[in-house]
Amino acid sequence: MARTKVSEPASTFRGFKKSDLTQSERGVLKDDAARWKREPSRMRLDDWLTYLPGLLIRRTLAMRLAHVNRPEGKGYALAFAQLMKADGLDTMEKTSISAAL
Repeated sequence: MARTKVSEPASTFRGFKKSDLTQSERGVLKDDAARWKREPSRMRLDDWLTYLPGLLIRRTLAMRLAHVNRPEGKGYALAFAQLMKADGLDTMEKTSISAAL
């Protein structure tokens, strides 16, 4: 099993997003960040589900960065957390993210 070190700065994530995502996917991520700045509290299930497409994109990116086939493990968790932080979504509750995914 290969060990993965995922300690890349936010600028590297931006480059990775630019090269591995379509314009539409980048727009989804940007919309998530803007929406989270406006309404970070008291969200209902419907509100969380609007974040689902972006969370799925981030999950796929995190798996690529961690070089894993399933969304699990320390490398994946670290990559996902760093992607969320790079987009300003690191204040989302982890249990809510897990429930939405």
